[in-house]
Amino acid sequence: MKKSILLLLPIILLAACQKVIETTVEEPVTDNIVRESTALRNRTVNVGDGSSNLTITGNYASGTTIVVKPGTYNKGGGITIKNISNVTIQLTGVILDGLNQTQPGFYNVLELENLKNVTIKGGTTQNCGYRQLYLTNKIDGLVITGHEFKNNAEGIFTSGGTVWDGTDATVPFKNIAFRQCSFINCGSSSIGGSVDNNTVTDLVRKFEISACTISDANPGTAFYFPAIDNALVFNNTLARINLGLTNDNRIFLFTGTAEFYGNKITQYQGHLAAAWAVSFGTVKKTSHFYNNNCNGSLKYSAFEFQEFDRLNIPGKTSISDLVVSGNTCANLNTEHHDEFAANFIDNYEYGLMGGHVSLLNNIGSNFYPIPEPNVFWNLAKPSIATGNTYR
Repeated sequence: MKKSILLLLPIILLAACQKVIETTVEEPVTDNIVRESTALRNRTVNVGDGSSNLTITGNYASGTTIVVKPGTYNKGGGITIKNISNVTIQLTGVILDGLNQTQPGFYNVLELENLKNVTIKGGTTQNCGYRQLYLTNKIDGLVITGHEFKNNAEGIFTSGGTVWDGTDATVPFKNIAFRQCSFINCGSSSIGGSVDNNTVTDLVRKFEISACTISDANPGTAFYFPAIDNALVFNNTLARINLGLTNDNRIFLFTGTAEFYGNKITQYQGHLAAAWAVSFGTVKKTSHFYNNNCNGSLKYSAFEFQEFDRLNIPGKTSISDLVVSGNTCANLNTEHHDEFAANFIDNYEYGLMGGHVSLLNNIGSNFYPIPEPNVFWNLAKPSIATGNTYR
């Protein structure tokens, strides 16, 4: 009997050991698969009913894609996106429709409030009787791509009410980009606050408009930046702008600094871009308008430079320069207005703050009137003017 017990004991111990080993290996594997599957499911969230007003807010996991149900949202409030970060919002097939401009105010538009690192893809905003998009409170890191704006009475507006104290903490709007968007028959946008009464309000820093199309509108100033520290406007295509207007216009107007390049415009009235020059901070910055193509303006020169005493705030702002280089400009002042001679630049370089213009290597043809030999500017002679040709 004792011998039998001794023989069975190794067998029992071996079976027990095998059971423990199997449990130890299997449990973590099963647990990992469950956690990963849950994480994948949580990365896409579907919202909206295809028509009613919609507010997107809350604590979404970083990397979540929020898919808005396609449809026409036309119940009055539009879509509000606020208090979220590190997500992508998909608006493919989503139409915000203002019902043929019959209602002013916040009617069927996007309102974006207090966002951090948010990407919005696709969608259409159309027929709004007032502003087509609001940026409010604080925005840091926003990309809007592939959105179509059409038949809207006014454009993009910001509202923050933040007085700049010279630090980055009081810049409410920064690192914002509109890429591959369309603006068709839309009114003027005003992006930023003001520089006045020794105060800078709602400073905008690094605002991009790239690879967009802008057409068939009479906005006057299509994009006005009244307090901008580094606008990035490049590779956009514009056509048929301000053909119904006669007043002096600046299609892009920057109070501050900008990099403006690779843009192409045909059939328009007004200056393509103007720098009302000022640097935010105590270090002088330089704007650059280069490699743009301007063809077929009814009147006015291609670009403009101005300074104003009100922009000089000791300890907060300083002078700013502008370099205009490598642009090709043809058929300027096609309506032959004698009082508005066409040229590369209208240059108000009168020492109000001390900024300078450099006019370099631009090519012009068919200006009215034909410019005097080697004179490619109106008003003040640029500090540097070389390499410019007229054919």
